[in-house]
Amino acid sequence: MDFHPKFTIGAFSLVVLVIFTRSSAYGGNILYEGNATVDEGEPFTISCFLTLFDPVQWEKDGKVIVSEPGPTSAYTFHEESVDGKVMASLVVKKASPQHSGSYRCNTLSTESHQIYVISAASELTPNRDYDGYKVLNYAEPLVLTCNESNPSPDFVMKWLKNGKPIHTSEGERPNIVIKNTSLTINRAMDDDVANYTCQLVNVKANNSVVASADFWVVGKPFVKIQETVTVIEEEKLKLECIVLGKPAPTVEWRVGNRTYDQSDGRVKLSTDPNKGIKNNILELEPVQMSDRGEIVCSGHNVATTIFDPNEAKVFVRVKDKYAALWPFLGICAEVIVLCAVIFIYEKKRNKAELEESDTDQSPEQ
Repeated sequence: MDFHPKFTIGAFSLVVLVIFTRSSAYGGNILYEGNATVDEGEPFTISCFLTLFDPVQWEKDGKVIVSEPGPTSAYTFHEESVDGKVMASLVVKKASPQHSGSYRCNTLSTESHQIYVISAASELTPNRDYDGYKVLNYAEPLVLTCNESNPSPDFVMKWLKNGKPIHTSEGERPNIVIKNTSLTINRAMDDDVANYTCQLVNVKANNSVVASADFWVVGKPFVKIQETVTVIEEEKLKLECIVLGKPAPTVEWRVGNRTYDQSDGRVKLSTDPNKGIKNNILELEPVQMSDRGEIVCSGHNVATTIFDPNEAKVFVRVKDKYAALWPFLGICAEVIVLCAVIFIYEKKRNKAELEESDTDQSPEQ
């Protein structure tokens, strides 16, 4: 049987073209669709789009997936034609931890789809003080901790401050230290009052967030006042309570057995316009002798909802308004007594001299 030379060349070219097309299609770019993470017990679907020349063969972590027929099968597969391509789908009705891994729908392709099943026990337990709040004590260490209920080597803890990532600060003695699941600020101050977030991310699933927890850090008011003060009776006493705290605190005063959060009678409370701390100025007028003793100031904000407030005490000494007169009167009394003594002494001496002069006269006289 004879073949025409042109027909032979054309057929050979067609075979070469088909082989080239199939070889370029195998292992080419395959697109995947599906979630990167799924909660345990929830369904998930992974879809891939191939050309008509790509064979469909599902693998998980490099091993061929064999699905047994029946309603209890772990995996089910579907294929359909979409816009001249083949869409192959892998479906799992109820995810479990063993479904985490890398999936491929074509053994000749290097492309894959990573999925991670989040265990129902994968939760974070933050060491909040109450209602989402963490209380900061000024100049003391602040420690934030997020304990993992289901640790995994694939998980990494990340920390955010007001939505921005934070890291261990530099230096031999860094002020901020992040270690394992905790964040430590060695000397907490006003700048450290913020909203902090701990995020548990899966490094093998494109750093997807597995779990997170928030801390609203508030500064417990720190108060300070002079230790002693002396005031004269019936004059005015003015005291300032120095307060640090965020959110901005208000000040309460305790005078004797009574607590004041507003002006009343002789006690007048005001706000320093430069500092903006409500009731941080106390004026007591007129001062009485019974006011001698301790006056206490304390700062209050959301941090003192559950914790006792810090207090500062000043001891008030009240002087008698005539206190400066008594020394003068004492000196005057001393002068009078001294003059009286001198007068009596001189009078007695003169009398004695007169008697002696009478006894010394001669007989002739």
